[in-house]
Formats: sequence, structure tokens, C-alpha cells
Amino acid sequence: MLRSLIRLWALVLILMSSQAFGLGLGDIRLDSALNEPLRAEILLTSATPEELDDLTVRMAPPDIFQRYGLDRPAYLSSVTFRVFRSGRTDGNVIRLTSSEPITEPFLTFLVEASWSRGRLLREYTVLLDPPTFAPPSAEPITQTVQPPVQSTPADSGQIQRPAPAPTPAPAPAPAAPRTPAPS
Repeated sequence: MLRSLIRLWALVLILMSSQAFGLGLGDIRLDSALNEPLRAEILLTSATPEELDDLTVRMAPPDIFQRYGLDRPAYLSSVTFRVFRSGRTDGNVIRLTSSEPITEPFLTFLVEASWSRGRLLREYTVLLDPPTFAPPSAEPITQTVQPPVQSTPADSGQIQRPAPAPTPAPAPAPAAPRTPAPS
């Protein structure tokens, strides 16, 4: 895997160095979430009008994916590429769209750009987060923090026992019954 990654970067560097200040594929900006059709844009850098005239952008063929040790899932076949011009050398983009929802949490793919003066291959990896359904709050949430209330300690370190109950005085012994004297 590491060797194929090194080869991929070497190829990219070779292609970019031969086209110094030529057309380049910039960063990707994702506009979709998990379980939605793919919507993304790749920035075209230093693209002249002549290069844009015959520029072809597509998903790299399966044999290129295999050469670099990457899987090419079938759902990547539904991704289409369209070049949108800004009229300047900067601001041109390639829009990626898919007809099917993407159910994988991240995508790794190779984009191949070809024009009259060269060919460029670049790997992109994007993370598709689940969509968020809760609208953002209009008001900032502020939470008041109360200082802790100090209470008197329940344990003062002294052992307090209840006073012993007074012992009752001994009861007088019952008097012996008297018998009347004979008369």
C-alpha cells in the first residue's frame, strides 16, 4: 500500500513539474452529506482559455485504480464531471455530481484530467458526514453558572453522644403482709 501511494505521488509530481504554471487540480469542496447524491467542486488552478477548450475530466479507469492499489466501487461510475468557466484564469471549477445517493461515509477516488498539452491524475478523499436536521439556534445559548454554596460542615470532628438516661432509684421492697394478732 505504501509503495503504491509513493508511486501515485511521484506521478503527480512528475506531471505537475512538466507543466509548471500550467493547469492544475486544486482542493475539493463538498456540498453533500451521507445518503445524498454527491455534489462537489474541484478548483482548477492556472487554467488558460485554450486549456479549458479541450479539457476532459473523468474518473480514472479501473486499471489505474488497480495500479495504485485503490478499490473502485461501482457507485463511482455514476459520478459525472462538468467544467464551469469563470472567464478568468482563476475561479474555474469542475462540478462532480452523482445520480445515486452515496451511502459510504468516505470516498477515495482518482480524477484524470486530459488536455492538448498534458494529462494530470490526482487522488481525492472526502468524508461524508451525516446530515444535520436541527436548525441552528437564532439566539446564542447562554448558561449562567452559580458559584457553589458553602455549607457548614456536618462533621466537626467531635463525637457527641446523648446524655445517659438517669437510672431509676430502687423501688422499696414490698412490705410483708401482716397477719392479725390473736385476741
